[in-house]
Amino acid sequence: SRAPAAPSITNNQEAGVDEGDIVKAIGDTLVILRRGRLFTVETRGGALRAVDRINAYPPGVDGSEGWYDEMLVAENWIVVIGYSYGRGGTEINRFRLGANGRMTFVDSHLLKSGDYYSSRNYAGRLVGRELVTYAPIGVRGGNPLGVLPGLVRWAEGRGDAGFSGPPAAIMEASDVYRAVDPETKPRGWDTLHTVIRCDLTAPQLQCRGAAVLGPY
Repeated sequence: SRAPAAPSITNNQEAGVDEGDIVKAIGDTLVILRRGRLFTVETRGGALRAVDRINAYPPGVDGSEGWYDEMLVAENWIVVIGYSYGRGGTEINRFRLGANGRMTFVDSHLLKSGDYYSSRNYAGRLVGRELVTYAPIGVRGGNPLGVLPGLVRWAEGRGDAGFSGPPAAIMEASDVYRAVDPETKPRGWDTLHTVIRCDLTAPQLQCRGAAVLGPY
């Protein structure tokens, strides 16, 4: 495996693949995710100096609707990932870190999905500048393709209503796989185990997904 592109304070399981955490280092600045807020702390010269704080979700949004579990950093980009049961999807909130240690909200997206997995380990990975995340999606009723995840870009200035737009498709039927012999009749196969990949530093967040159908 290749060496990581930059030093990381996260205890990574694989070289070159950064994992979600609640404390990250960008140069001499620590970025800390705690209770729905981001904090920056300057460490230059061996000191610890608080610099900035900002909500880990869009301005005007009710943060109590989401669980903000982890963050990843790429260059001077910060991404916070969480799940909102009220909005029914995984939130991807992006910020930029300035040279002065201050943070600026950039945009927010909602991946429409059934849940966000983090019961045993963080679900987000960063490979280069590409965010890779996992979400299980329940398949019920007579329209299985209707549950495929979609991406909603938050509309600025509309608060929680900004997540109500129609989702853009990031998958199609050919992106769904079934790892089973055709002669085998699956029982209780009601979950799309979905892996979604996004270029974290793209000016407009673009994501693509693929899924395997199987039991929960």
